[in-house]
Amino acid sequence: MKWIRWYRSQRARFLYYAKEVTLLFLAVFYFFIATNTQTGWLFLLSAFLLGLLVFSWAVGRRSCEELSLTYRWLSEPQKGHPFRIEIRLKNEGSSAKRELRVDCPTPPWASEEQDFSWAIPVLQPGQIATTSFQLTPTKRGEHQLDTLVLTSGAPFGLFTRKKSFPNRDTFLVYPELRKLPSLHSRSLLSTALSELVSPSGLGDTRSLRSVRDYRPGDDLRQVHWKASAKRSDSRLLIREHYAPAPNRSALLLNNSRCDEECFERAVSFAASVLWSAHRQGAQTSLHILNLEGEPIRSRHWHEQYAALARVQIQSERPYSEWLREVGNHLDRSLVQSGWALVTARSEERVESWPQALSTVFYFQSGDEGPELPQGPRLIRMKEKEAEFHV
Repeated sequence: MKWIRWYRSQRARFLYYAKEVTLLFLAVFYFFIATNTQTGWLFLLSAFLLGLLVFSWAVGRRSCEELSLTYRWLSEPQKGHPFRIEIRLKNEGSSAKRELRVDCPTPPWASEEQDFSWAIPVLQPGQIATTSFQLTPTKRGEHQLDTLVLTSGAPFGLFTRKKSFPNRDTFLVYPELRKLPSLHSRSLLSTALSELVSPSGLGDTRSLRSVRDYRPGDDLRQVHWKASAKRSDSRLLIREHYAPAPNRSALLLNNSRCDEECFERAVSFAASVLWSAHRQGAQTSLHILNLEGEPIRSRHWHEQYAALARVQIQSERPYSEWLREVGNHLDRSLVQSGWALVTARSEERVESWPQALSTVFYFQSGDEGPELPQGPRLIRMKEKEAEFHV
């Protein structure tokens, strides 16, 4: 086995230095021919080849030193959306560096097929070269770039030197923020957080729920003049809007054993609803149960987005057990209203929903799913729909 490993290592080294070995062989060959034939120009040719090898080795052995390579994200990584990575290469030495190349293999979590390669012909002392390339993440979670490799082939492409820049820092790929259902984002948020119709009729056009007949005491500023003008009895119609989001509302995400594809859609939907709540100034908390059944609660948007980027399916936890733990958590919670559950389809039958839930968004992989118990308002989110529609 030792001889086999030695042979493989020597063979790999020979293939890597194939050009150098070939020139060395020719130099020695011409030297013996010149010695036997006493031919002067063969001596010169042999000396030239040896000098070329020695010069390339002496100059090239420091070609990758005093070079620093850094990178940064130009945009926030989001699943399914391309983002750009900027690379900066700086020459901190006192001499010019030539024939440089930076290679970055495509990581397994990206959809690109070709590896990134960047060539720099000359890099003067103190000069900084900058470029960027694009990656499209296909998975959420914590990731890192593969090792960046700097290659120098100067001079003459002999004795190629390589320097690796390992990437130990991880970064988050966040879930995709998608367009919410055709009921405008504010209306969907109202449904998800169990909001009621405002009796005073205050709100903007995006939160319009319905129109009704005028009642004494209604605010005349909420009269729907266009709809009133079309009536034959000349009676006024008043706009009704969804009320502002309650201050104490919460969103639960099912992370127990369930369909993986539906789970990813559920995570994206939860992130989209929370982003909509954040933009509208609503105080909405995210609750995810850990392995011990204790809730991991996030109240700020950046914490919620990071939690949704890291959340994974707990395949060892049955759906029924998770629902029981959710019921215990809701019973102990101080939040009295506005509980919405975002859940993916599971092979297990759901016997009953926790009573404190007001809305359940159920993600399924087809048009038909298992029978679900009655209780909170149930909204099925089907796979065939291009966007989230209620």
